[in-house]
Amino acid sequence: FMERFINFQEDKIKSKRLFFPSEEILVSKPNSLISWIFSILTFFFSAFYEEIIYRFFLPESAILFIQKKSKAKWLIIVCEILVALLFSLAHLYLGFFALLNALIAHIILRLLYKKYGLIIPIFLAHFCYNIMSLILL
Repeated sequence: FMERFINFQEDKIKSKRLFFPSEEILVSKPNSLISWIFSILTFFFSAFYEEIIYRFFLPESAILFIQKKSKAKWLIIVCEILVALLFSLAHLYLGFFALLNALIAHIILRLLYKKYGLIIPIFLAHFCYNIMSLILL
């Protein structure tokens, strides 16, 4: 059953990018067990990295820096917006809709981090979302 499932996943999808329409992206699902393992590990470490950098380190560091220089609340909002844009621009290579999706995901995950102060559940949500995206591709 597993081999049949993996073979079913071999279909390749071509999509045009909105910002770079002359380039095509060739998206393919993993077609062997080892490919699945490496894909899952890649998603695991990239989700962890992105959560630490974009949800914790960059916004918190920028806010601490701003608060030392000024007490203006609007500067904190500007920092949050800039980090959200940085995160979404990191997904630009996937096209406009992925950029928009990343922006919305960042806002939701950052709000959850601000509310609960826990990075691990947010990392796990990000990782699970990436895995579901791979499976549903």
